[in-house]
Amino acid sequence: MDLPIRPILCDVVGGYLGQTLTPEVAARLTADVLTRCYNGPISIEGVAPQRVGSYLVECSRLADDLDGLKALHLQHWRETERHRQGLEFNPDYNRALDLEWQGRYLLIVARHIDGALVGNYGLYISRSMHTQTLMATEDTLFLAKEHRRGRLGISMIRYAEHALEQLGVRELNVSVKLVNEVGPMIERMGYEPVGTQYTKILGGDHVRT
Repeated sequence: MDLPIRPILCDVVGGYLGQTLTPEVAARLTADVLTRCYNGPISIEGVAPQRVGSYLVECSRLADDLDGLKALHLQHWRETERHRQGLEFNPDYNRALDLEWQGRYLLIVARHIDGALVGNYGLYISRSMHTQTLMATEDTLFLAKEHRRGRLGISMIRYAEHALEQLGVRELNVSVKLVNEVGPMIERMGYEPVGTQYTKILGGDHVRT
């Protein structure tokens, strides 16, 4: 995870000097570079699922829940991303799958006991340029409205914290949209407000809300 690519690339390419760059050689070279640079997906098998009432919170893989995630992501966009009017909702799931394969993305999901996907918490994993320790940055944190009763949302967040700690992550950064007013809850869970994020959509077709 986050290994220096340039020296690895030079080392791997050096092993192929003198060989004709056929498609087969190029494929082997690429595979060698990727294997050296990335450790593969994060190991989630050691993080046990947690039962929360009639729900199950657990780590998952994007490919296993992609259809359900697409529906939740669209709901999330419509609820919290009104400030992005003029920008098309067009998530790059292939890139997300690549990041997961590289060990740079962790997915937490909540399911009803009937199997329906009702919530997701996606996090990017990286190494801080400032401290060189592992950090996680929230990408999406969403729970369908009809399932927000009780403590399921809090349980998802606590579960993610536990999973990240097991992975060696020291710093967790989350953002809170003003439209859903969950800031006070996040602060009660021990998160410290450290700044204010502003967004400006450039171009003449944007409509401010």
